Amino acid sequence: MLGFRTQVDLFEEAFHMQTSLPLPSNSFDGVFGVSLPGPGAQHPFKTMIESGNLDRNLFSLKLPPSVSEAGELLFGAWDDDLYTGELINLPLTWPWEDLRNLTGWSVPFTGIRMGSKMAGLNYHIAVFETDFPYIALPRGILIELNKYLGINASGIVDCKHRSKLPNLMVGLRHAEFPLTHMEYIIDIGEGRCMSAFVEKQGDEKLVMLGSAFLRGFYTIFDADDRTVSCECPLCLAFGDRFL
Repeated sequence: MLGFRTQVDLFEEAFHMQTSLPLPSNSFDGVFGVSLPGPGAQHPFKTMIESGNLDRNLFSLKLPPSVSEAGELLFGAWDDDLYTGELINLPLTWPWEDLRNLTGWSVPFTGIRMGSKMAGLNYHIAVFETDFPYIALPRGILIELNKYLGINASGIVDCKHRSKLPNLMVGLRHAEFPLTHMEYIIDIGEGRCMSAFVEKQGDEKLVMLGSAFLRGFYTIFDADDRTVSCECPLCLAFGDRFL
């Protein structure tokens, strides 16, 4: 989408960022509102939809694998040149959930496969968070996962050992998405790495899939169809696809 103008929205303003977890340098340039339109504060994506000027009320996202490479955020369309294979279609939440007040991009989360073992979670919801660099899990599954990966409670990993870590499969609705050590181990500088898996605070039924997950997939967020569609040529899919 080029040449589109919208009114100015004050969608986020921060003068200082503090976290108890280490962050890679230059991990944020800013925050741009792209939540699912609904009740609450105005934000740019919501304003674009209300203006009626988008070809389709969606946006597509390709996060760069590193800060030295470029990504793409495209409104109203998607770029076929940025992905290969099919896009797997994930309708938001469970069929019996009330979507009227839903403002997060949320899909059913079924668990994480570690080798031949599936650490399953019934009735859990995964929320996609583009401004969150980690993957936040309930305490029980986080402990089980760290034990499987050989990562201690601090989450710090020697970067030289990251290539020896196994692939994982993240279960979302009717599909399983591969997650490699390049996604779930974050380089925080000075030869140190850390696990992207952190403990989810608060609601135990929620899982947060931040940029550590999203950078592995080309993703389309569709406000009209209420779906999230991910490019995933190596996924295990058991249901609907996109387009």
